[in-house]
Amino acid sequence: MVDNLEVMTGSVPPLVVVVDDNSHDFLLISEAWRESGHVARLEHYATATPFLARSEHLPRPDLIVLDLNLPTIGGKDLMIRAQAITHLRAIPIVICSSSSDPKDESEVIALGAVGYFQKPATFDAFLPFVGALRDLVDNHRL
Repeated sequence: MVDNLEVMTGSVPPLVVVVDDNSHDFLLISEAWRESGHVARLEHYATATPFLARSEHLPRPDLIVLDLNLPTIGGKDLMIRAQAITHLRAIPIVICSSSSDPKDESEVIALGAVGYFQKPATFDAFLPFVGALRDLVDNHRL
């Protein structure tokens, strides 16, 4: 289904890739994005492996959101690997984690993440988080 805004403006909605093993968190992000009234294509990967396998064939995302504590290949390692892929190198990466350890935040920022957010505990708390993600997408698309 094509959104009316896309048809009217001819613009393609931003693509946001979310790599998070918690499908509930992805659902909350999706619902909060929908409630914000902004159109986006959200693509979910539960682990790093399928994301990396498809990354060369994906449309260029506008933003990548990574969970820090992914199974097998963790968020930090995935961020390093994504930045080594030419197609993804300039894409802003945000880490979203349940960790409140300041060391985690400083490490991922040093590795090149543009933001670190502690996972919101409620749906209402996801709304400002998604607002911050939208702002990143809008600024990246300028």
